[in-house]
Amino acid sequence: MSTLPIEIRADGQPGGTQGWPLDRGLHDGDGLLETMVVRGGRVRFTALHRARLARGLARLHIELDEEATWREAGDVATRHAGALLKLLVTRGDATERGYAPN
Repeated sequence: MSTLPIEIRADGQPGGTQGWPLDRGLHDGDGLLETMVVRGGRVRFTALHRARLARGLARLHIELDEEATWREAGDVATRHAGALLKLLVTRGDATERGYAPN
């Protein structure tokens, strides 16, 4: 069995798993996921991924600095010749009980 290289970033920082136990995305699936192919250090079909993410964010009323997010995705991609890049955006921590966004 081979070990795949993995790079995990949370809130733009390497590692960073402290807040995950309360995250609505993990508890309730409250968020979006974009899985992108990286070839030659670049995300393929970036415009399509950006458009789909923007539509999803608007539908779910989740605020995100999209430019900073895509800059970081591009930075991560440049470190990998070929990879799958998964971008997971969630509403954040659950601070109250229930499914309604707080």
